[in-house]
Amino acid sequence: MKKTEIIDLSHTIEESMALFPGSSKPVITEISNHNTNGYLEHYISYNSHTGTHVDAPAHILEKGKPLTQYSIADFIGKGSCIDVSGLDVIDGNFIVKCKHILAQTEFALFYTGKSKSWGTEDYYKDFPVFTEYAAQLLGTFNLKGVAMDSISPDPIDSKDYIAHKTLLKYRILIIENLTALDQLTGKNFTFHAIPLKTNIADGSPIRAFAKLSL
Repeated sequence: MKKTEIIDLSHTIEESMALFPGSSKPVITEISNHNTNGYLEHYISYNSHTGTHVDAPAHILEKGKPLTQYSIADFIGKGSCIDVSGLDVIDGNFIVKCKHILAQTEFALFYTGKSKSWGTEDYYKDFPVFTEYAAQLLGTFNLKGVAMDSISPDPIDSKDYIAHKTLLKYRILIIENLTALDQLTGKNFTFHAIPLKTNIADGSPIRAFAKLSL
């Protein structure tokens, strides 16, 4: 049997964690314990775009495809990790330079290096963002998803969310707040971004991981 390695790409959901500005803090409360009830159980409450998560088209587009209409296979596929840690902007010229990689993958993961700042104010600053044209070019490839180890493909203070709108218009899933992408650059792997199975249309926290063949 071929040996494999699993790399966890998700941040832990906890009450003190990085959040998109304006998002509600997760609430994790013990409601039963071993001494009183004979078992341990917690009440958990958080927004649908908390932590490492996936955006469905319905998140931004009023008539966009809801998460509930995707099959589990839509969240699994061949992945490629592209290093953009030295860039301020991911523009069309850069996407053209990467076309040989993008043409052979289903999930394009962009390594910004910002996950190293997770939990600090620096996480919200100076991360590479996508131009509208770059997002349009990504839409010409047969991609299931575009993912990044930063908080958004758009500027943190964006009002129009143009990168979101463009990618989601092409029904390309957006995966945000990944970690450990530095372990994937230059490697072949299968990417998994599995959401919770709910009746919520706009998005979900995910357990993201990469499976590498050794």
